[in-house]
Amino acid sequence: MRYFLLIFLCLAFANISLCLTPQEPIIITKQTLDLSGEQRLFYALEAGDVLVIDLEVTKGKYLKEFEIIAYPNTSKLLLQKVEKLQGNKIRIFHRGIYEFRFQSGNAKVINFSLQRIPFTPKKRNFDTTVKWKTVQDSIRKNYREKVTTTHDTSWITKERKVLVRIDTQFVTVADRQERVHSYTNLTGSNRSNLQFDLPPNTQTNLTSRKVVAWAYWIGVGQQGMENYNQELRKFLLQASVKVGSKNMLAGIALGAYALAVNPPEGDNIKYELLVNQTAVGNGNVTVCYGRELHQLQGNINLKLDNDNIINGINIGIKIVAVMQHKHYRTETYQEKIITPITEVSTKGRIIIKERQVPYIN
Repeated sequence: MRYFLLIFLCLAFANISLCLTPQEPIIITKQTLDLSGEQRLFYALEAGDVLVIDLEVTKGKYLKEFEIIAYPNTSKLLLQKVEKLQGNKIRIFHRGIYEFRFQSGNAKVINFSLQRIPFTPKKRNFDTTVKWKTVQDSIRKNYREKVTTTHDTSWITKERKVLVRIDTQFVTVADRQERVHSYTNLTGSNRSNLQFDLPPNTQTNLTSRKVVAWAYWIGVGQQGMENYNQELRKFLLQASVKVGSKNMLAGIALGAYALAVNPPEGDNIKYELLVNQTAVGNGNVTVCYGRELHQLQGNINLKLDNDNIINGINIGIKIVAVMQHKHYRTETYQEKIITPITEVSTKGRIIIKERQVPYIN
């Protein structure tokens, strides 16, 4: 019995010794590569193989990157700024196709050698050649296509303001006499500075009041007043009915009555008329009329200057503003809303794309 056990143990140790005998490296490739940019090599490797890598840069400073990738995209080793690899070993755990990627950055020349040490003698004849085949991928590409357009009609209720009527009002801003002393008067100034305010514009939800024009008259003494009354009689005969008022300045402000002033003889007055510091009239007159359509809000400043050495004078001043008063009412109405409705269908088409894939021989 001991004899047979001894024979069995001898045979077992012989087999183990045979299995553990080192295998000789098998050259996969040995070549010189001229690199400019990126280059890739593909080889098939068996599970259990040990790779022996030799790499030396013979032209250039160093290789920018060297990478081993298990196809299709599993990185197994990535080295940067490689100058030389001598006998570096890597164990392969899974049969497959492996990609060797060289990234030079610029022109380089390298000597590259790759050997495999099989795990067992039975694996020595494993073919590391990689072949390529064309496969087709079917890709569905969807797109939308307009089919028909219809319209949806609806009605919404809205409100709007409707003008009911317009009233015209004539507002007296000034109607007075002003005494302006002579140039040599010891008790008073020969200048007067008068202030008047134009009616303010106002607005509510359904009403608005707005100054649209104003007119003025300036006359010196009795002669000036007589001239005014003379023109007033003409106005009453010619234009008061059209204007709807007996106020001559209202007719002048509306542009409904024009007059050609023939100034009477007599004393004169220098005047300057400003609205918010903007001049709208000036002169050296016995009588004057004026109409203003632009400076319609704010303060009127009338400056009078008597250059008479001996006599003070009485100045007549009249200013009338025309206000437009609008009255509105609110009404509801229906507005039609047309909304386009586009029906869109989704369709698809199949696109066939070909690509090259490696496989083990």
